[in-house]
Amino acid sequence: FTRLRFRGAALLGSDCETYLLEKSRVVHQAPGERTYHCMYGLAAHSSSLDLSKMRYTRDGDLETREIEGVDDKDRHLAAWAALGTCGVDEVARNALAGGLEAVARLGQVAFRGDDAAVVEVGPDLDAGARALGVSASALGEALVSRTVTTAGETIATPRTPTAAASTRDALAKGLYLRCFDWVVERTNEATATFDEDSTACGLLDIFGFERFDVNRFEQLCINYCNEKLQYF
Repeated sequence: FTRLRFRGAALLGSDCETYLLEKSRVVHQAPGERTYHCMYGLAAHSSSLDLSKMRYTRDGDLETREIEGVDDKDRHLAAWAALGTCGVDEVARNALAGGLEAVARLGQVAFRGDDAAVVEVGPDLDAGARALGVSASALGEALVSRTVTTAGETIATPRTPTAAASTRDALAKGLYLRCFDWVVERTNEATATFDEDSTACGLLDIFGFERFDVNRFEQLCINYCNEKLQYF
């Protein structure tokens, strides 16, 4: 939801709020769908990131290279330039790129075992750990075990490989959400105005009503909002 702030006909600034990010798209796309555009732009500028081999993107639409007349590489350059205009320096932009790449690489982290999962150590686990600022061993342990503290006693319970994979996916979605919210926050810092005499025009951007073979909770919320907004 974006508010454009005016005084008369003059645009003073804007601010944005996010309510529901479709995080399921980060780890899975329906046939013909893409994940978020920024991932394709990032891959277009990185020789080490092949989305056709990544668990989170390989089943989605990899044929589309252009959206609304703008290809992925140019869209990425425009977005990076816009961040610079908003005061995000190169160090911070590189950190953002590292976080987004870690999201993709987390999907490559695999587990083996029967009842108790064992994480397979490799460069993808290392990349995710670096982005999170932790050691690979600490990240691996957090993925394969659940820690509960009760009455001063800490108990670690091993996860099954299936549960560990679900935890990995939840972490990837959470990391993407943090990156997204950070971009919104930095943009608001650059464009917001605190003029009490300004008037506002609100713009709501929401996904359309869709029906998939598998409709997840986020899609239910989106469809419900669309139905309610018809009577707003």
